Amino acid sequence: MPELPEVEIMARNLDRWLRGGVVEELVIGDEKLRPADDETLLRLSGQRVHRAWRRAKYALVELDRDTLVLHFRMTGKVVVRAPDRPARATIRARGPYAADDQARADDQARADEQAKAGGQGHTEDSARADERPGGADRAHGGRGRPGGLLREVHFVDPRRFGTLDIVANGDVEAYLGALGCGPEPWPERHDGAWWRARLAGLRGPIKPALMRQERVAGIGNILASETLWRARVHPARGGGELGDAEWSAIAEAFPALIDDVIARESGDELRYVNDGHDPLDAGFAVYGRAGQPALCCGADVQRMVQATRSTFFCPRCQR
Repeated sequence: MPELPEVEIMARNLDRWLRGGVVEELVIGDEKLRPADDETLLRLSGQRVHRAWRRAKYALVELDRDTLVLHFRMTGKVVVRAPDRPARATIRARGPYAADDQARADDQARADEQAKAGGQGHTEDSARADERPGGADRAHGGRGRPGGLLREVHFVDPRRFGTLDIVANGDVEAYLGALGCGPEPWPERHDGAWWRARLAGLRGPIKPALMRQERVAGIGNILASETLWRARVHPARGGGELGDAEWSAIAEAFPALIDDVIARESGDELRYVNDGHDPLDAGFAVYGRAGQPALCCGADVQRMVQATRSTFFCPRCQR
């Protein structure tokens, strides 16, 4: 599920797909997601996309006057391929975009459908390409149409827990502050003293402490388990028990983990464990691998429950 590195990847994709374009409309396909009244939605039309960026587990798309704030929760993601189920929302923008991103996404979607259909050549998706809004533009790189290529970015979310808000640019910092977003642990590197100052005073085990968003932003259940495995710190240890060497190990392990995840998962579409992605194929050393050999020593990975969440660890190497 999307945590800091996954949201960072999606924010980078949104920036690559949308920056410099002009919003034609925000189409709401799921009334549960509707972020505002019709008047506010109409106000987005004509606003230019200046950038997309990440804060904590939120992706933000900054326009002339407003910012779209996406929270993906458990299964949300953004894609430029034709979604295989109705999108909860679609951002339609036109601008000086390269056709390569859309062509690559459509090619992948066709390949996936062909694989499911046993290799049949002409898929429903390819047949509909010119029938979808902007489909002909995408197929021909936007030639002959004023304003450039039409780009459709879809917010898909099978479990429908994600959110989308529209916030006036001047109110974004206050909005994020009200969400309780703590300081960012990445990309700036922090030393062990920084991590100790943020977490050591909390009561209870270190693993749930790492997930306290008001203390350190963006860390979820997967990152917490994987960081502590890399640092060789047992998840049941209290923050007040950890020494300088252990805090330094956490400080070194976390950014290395984030860098690895981003390098491994960057692409047009993320795959989640909930989608059937094998935890080991996803690069997880312990998360979701209870009963399987730990990569560090071969001992069986163990699972326990902390603060209602599953924790995975190596009983031999994490002390």
